[in-house]
Amino acid sequence: IADMAREVSEKEKARAEAVAAAERAARERLEKESARVASLSAELSDARKKLAKERQTFDARLQKVALAARRHCSGLSLEWVRLYNEALGLAAGAGPGGEGADPAGTAQNAGQAGTAGTGLRGDTLASPEDVLAHIRDYGGYCRGLESQLATLARVVSP
Repeated sequence: IADMAREVSEKEKARAEAVAAAERAARERLEKESARVASLSAELSDARKKLAKERQTFDARLQKVALAARRHCSGLSLEWVRLYNEALGLAAGAGPGGEGADPAGTAQNAGQAGTAGTGLRGDTLASPEDVLAHIRDYGGYCRGLESQLATLARVVSP
């Protein structure tokens, strides 16, 4: 009985040591992965800050270019804006806002290039400034998605 008790005790001890080693290894892997995710999160945050700074620089240039363009371009028709939004998948009923949404975009006054949102401003004409603001926002959106995709790909790949 003493031999059997010693064997059981040794097996229990070996099992406890194996469990402790597995827990230690799992904890180390978790710490490494947590550090990796934190690093990737910091990279993504840096990319977002860089995009925001580039947007500020672009906004300053946009104002200068839009002033010059306004002298030579009276604007784009509402039908042009509708077709442009349709090409982006923002047609009435198909994109954000759904049925009854302003078919040309966010229904702000033309010539007020703020955040373009889902499309160009809805008015009878869209100014060159509106088009540039929309392209700026859309480009920023695409670049943000690209950064997120690259970061996500690194998270899921070994």
